[in-house]
Amino acid sequence: MVPIVRRLSLAVATVVIASTVAIGTASAIPTPVAAPTVTPGVAKVTVGWNTSPSGPYGSAPDRTYTVQLFLAGTPATAILTKTGLTSSPAVFKVDPSVSVIASVMAYDGPTPAATSDQSTPGVKSTAPAAPTGLAATYPASGAVRLSWNSVAGATSYAIYRGGVKIVNSTQRLYFNDSGLTNGTSYSYYVVALVSGLDYQAGGVATSSKSATLTAVPATVPAAPNHVTGTVGDRLVNLRFRGGAANGRPIMNVYVYIGTDTSRVPACTRTSTDVCASTTTANGIQVRNLSAERGYRFRLRARNIIGLSPYSSQTPMLQPFTIKPPFTQGMRGATIVELQKRLTWAGLPTPITGVFDSATRKQVKHLQEKFLYNETGEVSVSTWSLLKRITVKGAALPSQCRGTMICISKTQRVLRFLEKGKITRYLDARFGPEGGGLATGEGMFSIDYKDGCSSGANPNDYGSLMANCHVSSGFGTPMAWSMFFNGGQAIHHSWYFARDGYWGNSHGCINIRDWEGLRYLYDHAPTGTPVYVYW
Repeated sequence: MVPIVRRLSLAVATVVIASTVAIGTASAIPTPVAAPTVTPGVAKVTVGWNTSPSGPYGSAPDRTYTVQLFLAGTPATAILTKTGLTSSPAVFKVDPSVSVIASVMAYDGPTPAATSDQSTPGVKSTAPAAPTGLAATYPASGAVRLSWNSVAGATSYAIYRGGVKIVNSTQRLYFNDSGLTNGTSYSYYVVALVSGLDYQAGGVATSSKSATLTAVPATVPAAPNHVTGTVGDRLVNLRFRGGAANGRPIMNVYVYIGTDTSRVPACTRTSTDVCASTTTANGIQVRNLSAERGYRFRLRARNIIGLSPYSSQTPMLQPFTIKPPFTQGMRGATIVELQKRLTWAGLPTPITGVFDSATRKQVKHLQEKFLYNETGEVSVSTWSLLKRITVKGAALPSQCRGTMICISKTQRVLRFLEKGKITRYLDARFGPEGGGLATGEGMFSIDYKDGCSSGANPNDYGSLMANCHVSSGFGTPMAWSMFFNGGQAIHHSWYFARDGYWGNSHGCINIRDWEGLRYLYDHAPTGTPVYVYW
């Protein structure tokens, strides 16, 4: 037995594995024929050659093939051989980091029949693609369920949390990570792996990282607690404390009446059914209730994960109905509601439950502001007006906080807030809507101030003209001007003080309370925010 040495002078480095065959008579080494094709795949290469009768290898009844794979380089290094093949192609699983060439030798029984040239240039297999579609769900408290799309050719996946591998290999397309802290952010990524390689230059073939996903484990919130309620005019105001958020902020709090599992729908402008609207972070008002029956309420909180359990039920709460007219001397819950709404409208009224002289004064003030007959009694029309302009209760817009000036066109009032507390209510008059003199709306700030000299007298028009800022466009005095929107300013108006709401400004915000405006001027420096809204 002697080894048959095959062609070794390679254009690119090639090592041929020697084969021991039995030789009866001497024969010539077969002439080289066409090189095989080498096609890259995911962590594999496929070597193909022509085995048809008319192909370069011919055919024979006992024809077999030996395919040899080499590292491309100088010198060449033989790495893999497959023998006894009866057909094309041959598949080799190789690391994507190596460059390979191939050759094929045909045998008729033990006799070499044809030897190919070597494939060139070197070919590399491809790495598996990075996983896509990485997503998270939250199946339980302190847990994250990761899922991703399959990767062609991958045999398993490795999972990383915070850049550290936590799973070496899983063939599933999901993983449950538990024992985490609710409310804490965790970053994840996944790589695809191909194992079982015929030749490895550095372990399994590994993809690049998937996109990084940030997950925040959480569970449903705890039930709201300490739920209490106060009744009003066909409504109930519910107060509560929020239960533990359990990792995610509370998004909504829903109201249920008694043991009814259908929650009360949110209010709309046209809603006449029982409906609820959130008025503060820990308060909900339920409206359009019947004054002829009592109600018990339960609450549930919702975060991004889901709904909390039910709170405990409130005691029985029975709304009442306010039926005007109301006159001085009346007492009871309806008068408390009247006094609250006057205060909400910017007409602060002591909450006594008695229709006293202070309440009557503010009712007349309301009627004067909206050009109603100043009777001091609450008629059906006056009550409808008051409900319309206090539909949001005591809530101010979210923009009104800290130290700033908030001005409601609906209620015709300026509120001055200092450190979040209202320190002044001032009647306000505006420019006519729908034209070029309309008062601007939105968030502004005081850009410029112009006060008055000591000779200014609010009751003397001439002294105001002589000692205060005068409008260049309209020739009228603008005492204690605080400009916030171009030529529009908050200022005292002699005409407003004289005529009341029988008229309008030229776009500015008129104030008729001289002393109140002086306080505002002295305590609202340049830069103070001004928010004008309906």
